[in-house]
Amino acid sequence: MTPPTKFVLGAAASAVVAVGALLGLGAMTQGTEPRPQEAGIWDVPADACADPEVLSAVQAALDAPQDGVANSVLARPDEVAAASRDQQVVAWQTLTPEELDFQHCLSAQGGGS
Repeated sequence: MTPPTKFVLGAAASAVVAVGALLGLGAMTQGTEPRPQEAGIWDVPADACADPEVLSAVQAALDAPQDGVANSVLARPDEVAAASRDQQVVAWQTLTPEELDFQHCLSAQGGGS
């Protein structure tokens, strides 16, 4: 099993940030640390793969023949360049609960952060 690769939002992130700003999701000043209520959303809980459905989906993604967004760990904001941190925070904030569970389990299974 190949560890998942990390991905950073690219060009489409600008649109996400713009929409997030309109919705109040990206109210950070570039280069600042996340607000306290946002800190930790990307931290992997000890029971990240406790849900058998999530674990099954992650195992299927890891068994895929090619790496891509569907089987890549979303990089933490502290793992990207300072200029991209706000976009990465928005990427984490906009994950659905299911996507967040998947990312946490994927990271736990692949040894990512």
